[in-house]
Amino acid sequence: MPAAGRLRMCLVGVLLGVCLSSGRAHAGGALVRWLPSPDPGTVGYRAYVRQSGTPYGAPVDVFVPPLGADGTMSYVTLGLTSGITYYFGVTAYGADGTESGFSAELPLGPISRCAIDTCVAPIVCSFGPVADGTSCSDSDPCTVCRGGACTAQPARALTTKKLNFSTAPTGTRMRAVGDYVPTAAFDPTLTGIRIELAGAAGAAFYRAVVPPGAFTSYAGGTSFRVRFPGLVDGAPGLRHLKLRLRQGTVLVNLQATAPALDAARTLPRLVWLLQLGADECVRDATLTCTARGFGSACL
Repeated sequence: MPAAGRLRMCLVGVLLGVCLSSGRAHAGGALVRWLPSPDPGTVGYRAYVRQSGTPYGAPVDVFVPPLGADGTMSYVTLGLTSGITYYFGVTAYGADGTESGFSAELPLGPISRCAIDTCVAPIVCSFGPVADGTSCSDSDPCTVCRGGACTAQPARALTTKKLNFSTAPTGTRMRAVGDYVPTAAFDPTLTGIRIELAGAAGAAFYRAVVPPGAFTSYAGGTSFRVRFPGLVDGAPGLRHLKLRLRQGTVLVNLQATAPALDAARTLPRLVWLLQLGADECVRDATLTCTARGFGSACL
């Protein structure tokens, strides 16, 4: 009998059961390849295909295809339409017809980062939009999902008052102070905040994501701080974060110590970005850094 449980994609280096790969669609079809199941009880395989946004239909029994030179089995699925995204899955089955768990899916075609489109079994699927405010671009975090579509937020100016780097036993220490004028109702206990430092070319070397529940408010709801910064998952090395609304301006005070900040010691230009929810994105893309003592300063 084939091993039970969900099978994993060989593309991530885990060779358990059936692993999938796929070539480009051509002439109305695609070549689906997988590594054979190590279970000696396997007597055949079933191939599944679906269009994005729909569950799988009936599978095709491909029996036991011959091994290729690379040790994989393959099946050509036909009847595909150009411009449509398809997903593929494979299961193994035993002599008594018992079917293994579903493989990890493999998509073919354009994928929207603002849409949930996944199946863990032929008819057990999840479809719909991802949460508003989710970043949908690796190169521009100010581009976020809104209503299921990838939308560019107009980035507002973040004025940097101080951004220094110095040596610490656990990695480079950063201290940053800045301010900006908010565009919407300011409340990080509802939006959380994403902090990012990147080089001038756009490659980020430090990210911290602080969820809404990590903030506490005081001073009549005009000041906010992270209660236990060192315990926030997704915010490596965060030591202090305070945001204060005063006379229509948000003041930001940040401290972090992390090995990921070591890259900042040698970069001449930096981008400092803050993102609060789906409607607030601010950044300073004009930071010039100079060496100073055992660290550097950027303004």
